[in-house]
Amino acid sequence: APRLRPPFQTAFGDHRSRIVDGIRTSRLPLRQEPFRKRPARHWACHVPGLREERACTPRYKTLRSHTYFDEGNWARNYVGWPRFSSHVPNVSHQTLVRWERLGKLHWLVTQNVDDLHRKAGSKKMTELHGSAFRAVCLSCKHVVPRSELQQVILDMNPHWEAVPFEIRPDADVALTPEQIGGFRAPSCRKCGGPLKPDMVYFGECVPKDTVELVFHKLEESDSVLVAGSSLQVYSAYRFALAAHKQNKPVAILNIGPTRADRLAALKINSRCGEVLPQINI
Repeated sequence: APRLRPPFQTAFGDHRSRIVDGIRTSRLPLRQEPFRKRPARHWACHVPGLREERACTPRYKTLRSHTYFDEGNWARNYVGWPRFSSHVPNVSHQTLVRWERLGKLHWLVTQNVDDLHRKAGSKKMTELHGSAFRAVCLSCKHVVPRSELQQVILDMNPHWEAVPFEIRPDADVALTPEQIGGFRAPSCRKCGGPLKPDMVYFGECVPKDTVELVFHKLEESDSVLVAGSSLQVYSAYRFALAAHKQNKPVAILNIGPTRADRLAALKINSRCGEVLPQINI
């Protein structure tokens, strides 16, 4: 089989339905209701969830009477944050860090918003769909660490609490309107504008400068590894397509078929954690 020549670029993983403490998690990525969301010369890609790339007007910009927008989404995010933010990197994240430190991984592109690559120690990376660990003001674009907001929200809602009936991806949970009632959402400390997690949600577009940076890193790379992604969305698939057009080998490590199988010089149907640590590059 054709071999990948390091250094390369990598990309990573789809969300799976799972059971957490008896509460069933959703297979669907977080939807904007109304805020919306978003893996080296070896290039790698990690893709969790579906995104649409098209001309769009993000819904959060049209919902200027944002009572439910702010309170509903921030209430769910507030409840889901302690569990979500406590997740730790696994052997796949750690393997990619080792490759980077060996000079074999040129750039990592991830569609995950869980900050696990950064927690593991990755430095040369692009978060294609942003990060749930930041919040951005929709008015002045001021960015604040999400961790700081948890205490702010607690201080604003000292007597409010809710138990979710469903755990969802990306710090989201399911709450009823009655549970959300009385919750107060945080605002920008600089201008007082509304805040949202700094993620690309359904219907939003990946920033142009982010896309251009990834294409630039791809041009510098010798090959591409797609790990844990079906590449069903164009936001990541386009980079595998571009690598193929540039005659750069594409390897795919994923359970089940992917959109780019026909482009792959090598396809392995297995789990990332079982295969990546066994690769010597």
